[in-house]
Amino acid sequence: SQTLLLDSQIRDWVVLPLLVIMIAAGLLRAEIGKLLRPAPKNMKSMDDRAKSALLRSSRLRGGGGGFLSKGQWEARRVAWSSRGNSTGSGGGDNSSDNVKSISSE
Repeated sequence: SQTLLLDSQIRDWVVLPLLVIMIAAGLLRAEIGKLLRPAPKNMKSMDDRAKSALLRSSRLRGGGGGFLSKGQWEARRVAWSSRGNSTGSGGGDNSSDNVKSISSE
């Protein structure tokens, strides 16, 4: 087997400086990556998410988010609930008649 003999002058002036340069480059790359990465967004707590979900659901239950009048909301509610309850063909046609008659009042 052959052994590799390394001159001490080569070790001191080539290998050690290369080792230092490689370590410094790795550290510099990691720090630049941290600086370029966007800041993490603050995650809302579950309480805030639950509160906003409750608020949205109460708005929806209270009349379609405020975009429909009370009569229009009731007409759509009746129409959609009667669609789910009808078992024959053409059940959707009767519910649209209900919507027209109620919303015209």
